[in-house]
Amino acid sequence: MIVGLGEILWDVFPDGPRFGGAPANFACHVAALGGNSHIISAVGRDKLGEDALAELSNRRVGTRGVHRDQRRPTGSTARSSASQPEVDRTPSCGSNK
Repeated sequence: MIVGLGEILWDVFPDGPRFGGAPANFACHVAALGGNSHIISAVGRDKLGEDALAELSNRRVGTRGVHRDQRRPTGSTARSSASQPEVDRTPSCGSNK
């Protein structure tokens, strides 16, 4: 079993959100290579959180270690383009803010 530990977030571009977060990406790549992959993280009880869990499930990543936080939103980063640095990061359930 290989476990990614850390953030799940969405990069929000003008043309729509893209799933991300280094630990989530790592867990997805492990699963794509046939590994037994899981993630320990947190998402909000919101649409982005539901979409993140669905994305992980579709990619065969175990989500039993993902906490659903009622007080904080799922992390997101507003971006103007794929080549631009982040513009605005929403404090999320995975952050210390």
